[in-house]
Amino acid sequence: MYHGHETRKRVNPKEKANIASLITFFFTYDMLRQGFKKDLEEEDIYEVIKSFKSSKLGDKLEKHWSKQKSKSNTFSIFRLLWSCYGKYYLFWGVIQLFMKIITVMVQPRALGKLVSYFTKHSTMSKQDAIYYALLVIGLNIISCTYAHNYMFIITELGIKVRTAFCSLIYRKSLKLSPASLSDVNIGKIVTLISKDVNSFDAAIVFLNDMWISLILLVITSALIYSRIGVAALAGVLFLVLIIPLQVFFGNLTSNLRIKASKITDQRLQITQETLSAIKIIKMYTWETFFGQNIAKVRKDEIKKIKHIYFAKATSLVIGGLVISITLYIIVMVYTALGNHFTAELAFFLVSCLQALRSSVTISIPIGIAMSAELVASARRIHRVLTAEEYTTEENERTFKPLIEMEKVAVNIRDKTILHDINLKIDSGFHFITGRLGGGKSTLLKTILQDYPICYGQLNVQGKVSYASEEPWLFPSSIKQNILFGKQFDAERYKKVLHVCALEADIATFEKGDSTIVEDRGLNLSKGQQARINLARAVYRNSDIYLLDDCLSALDTHVQEFVFKECILNFLKDKIVLMISHNERQLKEADIIIIVENGTIKSCTKPSDIPDDEIVEIIREEDERKDDDLIDNIHIDDEDTQEDSKLLKPQPKNNIYHEQKKDGKVEAHVYRKYYYFGGGVIVSITIFAIFVIAQAGMTFCEKLYLPEPMPTSVFRAELQFASTSPWFCPW
Repeated sequence: MYHGHETRKRVNPKEKANIASLITFFFTYDMLRQGFKKDLEEEDIYEVIKSFKSSKLGDKLEKHWSKQKSKSNTFSIFRLLWSCYGKYYLFWGVIQLFMKIITVMVQPRALGKLVSYFTKHSTMSKQDAIYYALLVIGLNIISCTYAHNYMFIITELGIKVRTAFCSLIYRKSLKLSPASLSDVNIGKIVTLISKDVNSFDAAIVFLNDMWISLILLVITSALIYSRIGVAALAGVLFLVLIIPLQVFFGNLTSNLRIKASKITDQRLQITQETLSAIKIIKMYTWETFFGQNIAKVRKDEIKKIKHIYFAKATSLVIGGLVISITLYIIVMVYTALGNHFTAELAFFLVSCLQALRSSVTISIPIGIAMSAELVASARRIHRVLTAEEYTTEENERTFKPLIEMEKVAVNIRDKTILHDINLKIDSGFHFITGRLGGGKSTLLKTILQDYPICYGQLNVQGKVSYASEEPWLFPSSIKQNILFGKQFDAERYKKVLHVCALEADIATFEKGDSTIVEDRGLNLSKGQQARINLARAVYRNSDIYLLDDCLSALDTHVQEFVFKECILNFLKDKIVLMISHNERQLKEADIIIIVENGTIKSCTKPSDIPDDEIVEIIREEDERKDDDLIDNIHIDDEDTQEDSKLLKPQPKNNIYHEQKKDGKVEAHVYRKYYYFGGGVIVSITIFAIFVIAQAGMTFCEKLYLPEPMPTSVFRAELQFASTSPWFCPW
């Protein structure tokens, strides 16, 4: 249904890249060169790769979700993830394990042998030293190349999972029943799509590394034990004892994330409610009060987020200290047992523990934290995906259209809205009226099966079409807003435009019915919005039409034309239930249904209702409309004019185009950033900590030197071992 101005984008070079280009990432060269010359614009972005299309990914995930629901009554997000992506993810996990095992078993020995060549009493030949040097260099080149490609593949998988769940959550939100929407509000849906789904691609990066790290811990411990004996057990025991502590912080992070998400949902809901009533708020100068409410909730949210990051930081600090403390424990126990500590042994231990550094300091602590957030997010997503869906059964036209209600009652949030409703309609035009708040709209939505009944029997036979009181339009062409996915029938479409008085309006538009409607129809008048909304309902060839006061926004002469041509003539052979308070239209009905206090007060012909009762109802409704008019004053008077053209010129860009501000970041922005980051005091503190840490590392390097050897060689080798690309977490 998308009818915006869509430009054809360039094909993504990754789809045409050869194996060498993929391994070296050379296919990104054109984009990087273009970004170096100028700022990238939207038209510079490549077309989405076919395998990353949200529709394709959403279809796949929805298919697996449906299979899981059909096989079992218990649904699991993690079973869904395994069925869709588990085998592929595990395959790359096994490859990652294989590469790390090779590196752990070969690199420490090769590096130790290379270092031993520089000791005072070395008997190693120069050719052997060159062999070990080439082995170390080659292994690091291969490891570096593989590590970056592995991370690229895993990141791609994370994007796919996140995109698929965004699509599935959006599709589910369109099917939620009104009862479910009372619990799953729009704020929660926004939070899930914008925040919770990010936990999938964040956790996927570390989940494989977590179980791989445990295997590497066992292998590395065995290597150290084979070289230095029982002294290795002391360091291994310390590493094992740290893991439960990190698991504790992971669980703490998960619980804090759940609490913070609830507050986030509340903030988004309050913000949305405030923006939806912003005109009234500004008219009564309530901005300060509502702003303080949002700020208070935001303050509570920030407190919870701080607690989450404190828990994460503590876990990372513990992980960062573990390797250094483990090395110290092993060296102390080894020397205490009377053993001689050599340079080769020192570099062997350093290299082995460096192989575990990324596991102990990065993979395990961050993996546990990310897994905890994933569990919390999965629970929230599970609640939405398992929420009750709106279901409606449309009977085939083998039966005569019928609406039958027997002692129907409807409760919404434990409040009785309708009660003791008895109604039977099999033909004709039925006019529904009554005092404000009597339950008229609820009656239509109950027939539509939008609200579940808590008592009684409801039987609706035939296809149902509905036109709401408040027009609903979406960003696309006028034509697509009317068709709404239905097959185009030129004759019926033309007739609908006529009976809904849209022909004259469309004729004035430059692009006719291909004119793009902005979000919520903001570039159309209220009357045009209402008539397009009605045309959508009427175009659908149904047996029953439910019209919820959809003509109230029209000018008098337009309203009379639409009522006569559309309601009385075009729909004369259909069942029509229409809510209105127009006295002239009321007398044209076959039956008038008066709803009051949540029940049907009377259901009779217009001639059987006293004129004074009709006048009283109409007067009360007119007073309500006058109050609404005051509460919805628009600065632009043209907004309510029926004969107005489009209020704004059509945008030439994509209807979802975003405005981008060009230029340099002003200096005061940097000053504010620096100030809120802590200012001078925090900067001095960080600098002092850095100096102390660097001095401590220099001192520790000297302690590592157990026998005379060139200091420059030692430092170079130690730095090489600690900064090997293979051990880089990214």
